[in-house]
Parts: sequence; C-alpha cells; structure tokens
Amino acid sequence: MTIRGHILNKAKELTEGNRVDTYGDVNDSMEVFANLLSAQFGHTYNKTDAAIIMVLAKLSRIGFSYEHQDNYIDGAAYMAIAGEVSGAFDATT
Repeated sequence: MTIRGHILNKAKELTEGNRVDTYGDVNDSMEVFANLLSAQFGHTYNKTDAAIIMVLAKLSRIGFSYEHQDNYIDGAAYMAIAGEVSGAFDATT
C-alpha cells in the first residue's frame, strides 16, 4: 500500500469508526459548528464551510510541523466530510 493509501484508509477508519461514536453524526456535528461560527462572526456559515474551515486549521498546523501525521489524516478526513455534507456526492458516486 502507498503512503497516501494509508492516510486515506486511516481517515476513513476514523470518520466511520470511533469518532462517530465520540462526536455523533457528521452532519449534526458540522451543523453545530456552522451555527457557532455564524454566531461568533456574524456571517451565515453552512456545514460545508465548517468542514473547509477545519481543513484550513489542519493546513495551518502542518505549517508548524510537517512531521505530525495526524494533521494529514484529519485534513483528508475533513475534505471527505466537506464533500459529504455539501451534497455534491451521493452513495453511488
């Protein structure tokens, strides 16, 4: 398996596994985060915006430490979450 395959598999494992148990449904989680962002910044954010902001947070952390694996895995996971909550994909895509 390639390194990128490992990163994507780990992201899949986390987003479909124990993080669901810990944080609940991703749509609900991103909706709550979007509502908090909207309240804090006075602009209306949606679930996709919330997930993309998390991607940006992971990118900023990579800037401080290229070697920290978790940021790459989480960044890949949040991109997948953004795709899911955006409605751009369905289960057959």
